Amino acid sequence: MLKNFEDLLNKVQDCISTIRAMIETNNRLREIIHENTSRSDLEVPKKLQELQQIVPDLTKWRIYDHCAVVTQLYSIYEGFIEDLIKSWIGELSEIYPNYSDLDEKIRNTHKIGVARILQNPQKISRFGGVSQIIRGLYLGESENLDGYELFPEAFILHDQNLRKDILIKLLSDAGISNAWDSITIYERIILENTESQLKELIDYRNEASHGYDIDIFLNPQELIKLCNFIENLCQAITNLINYYIVDSKLKQGQAQKIAKITEWFPKPQACVAKILETGSGTLSIGDRVILISQTKSYCQSATIQNIRINDEDKKEVVITNKIRELGIKFDIEARENLIIVVINPKSNMEQVQDLSTIES
Repeated sequence: MLKNFEDLLNKVQDCISTIRAMIETNNRLREIIHENTSRSDLEVPKKLQELQQIVPDLTKWRIYDHCAVVTQLYSIYEGFIEDLIKSWIGELSEIYPNYSDLDEKIRNTHKIGVARILQNPQKISRFGGVSQIIRGLYLGESENLDGYELFPEAFILHDQNLRKDILIKLLSDAGISNAWDSITIYERIILENTESQLKELIDYRNEASHGYDIDIFLNPQELIKLCNFIENLCQAITNLINYYIVDSKLKQGQAQKIAKITEWFPKPQACVAKILETGSGTLSIGDRVILISQTKSYCQSATIQNIRINDEDKKEVVITNKIRELGIKFDIEARENLIIVVINPKSNMEQVQDLSTIES
C-alpha cells in the first residue's frame, strides 16, 4: 500500500520548511556580506573574507534563489498531487468490494488510462509489462472473479502543468467532483486568489526551466509567501480527499454519523453534542472519531478524552434513544455544527488519515 495521506502531507511540509530555511539563510548571508563590504580586512573574520571572494553578484544570487525555489515548489506540488490521487485510488478497492460499484467516471478513467499506457512502449516497460497493467482491469470486468485492482498510474496521466483546469480534471476523473469550491473555502485558511497564485508559480517555474535570461524575480518575502501558499493548497486538497473517503464509507455503511456538535467550548476543547436519530453504537474514552462539515471544507480525526452525561463522567457510553446529548472533550480544536462520525470496527478507516497535524 502507498504512503497514507498524513505521511504525504508531512513530507510536503518538511520539504517546504527546508526551502523556507534556505531562503532565509541565503538572504541573511547576503545581508552579512553587504554589511561587511566597507570594513577593513582586519575587522572582517578570515572565513568571511574567503566567502566574500567567491560570492556571485548579489542580483544573480537572488535570481538563482528565485529559480531554485519556484522549480522545487512546483515539483513538490505536482509530485504530491500525483501521489495523493494514487493513494485515493488505492483506498477505493477496499471501500467498494465490486468493480461495478465504483462511479462510472472512475471506471471510464481507468479504462482510458490503461489504453493510453498500452500505446506507449516505454510506459509498458516502466510499469511492469502488459499483463501487470491490464490485470486489474481484467479482474474488474470479469464478474465471475472475486476482487479487482485499479491501476493507479492510469489516473495521473497528464502532459500539461497542473494549473487549475488540469488539476480539477485529474481530481474529477478520479471521482473527486466540485473540488475547486471546497479547496478555496478550506476552513483552516481561506485560500485567496488561489487560481492566480497557482498560475504565477507555474509561469515563474516555466520561465526558470526553459530560459536563462531572467529579469523578473521574487524577493525573499514573496518567495516565502509562495511556499506558504503551496503548503496550504496541499493541505486543502488532502482535507477534501479525506472528506470523500469518509463520505464513501458512510454511503457504503462502513461509517455512521453519531452526533452533531451544538456548542463548543474552546478552552477545555469540549462540546455538547446532540445525538442524531441514526446514531447508535458505543463511544469510549480513547476512541478515534472523524469530525466533518457538511460543506466538504473540514474533515479531521479526533481522540475522545472525556465523556459526560448529565455532568457525570463516563468511560464508555452505549448510544440509545434515551440519550439526547453528550458532553465530549477532544484532543483538538473543533467548532459548532460539525458532525461526529464513527468508523465501523470492521472497517480499516483508521489507516486512512490522521489529520491531527492540520490545525483547525
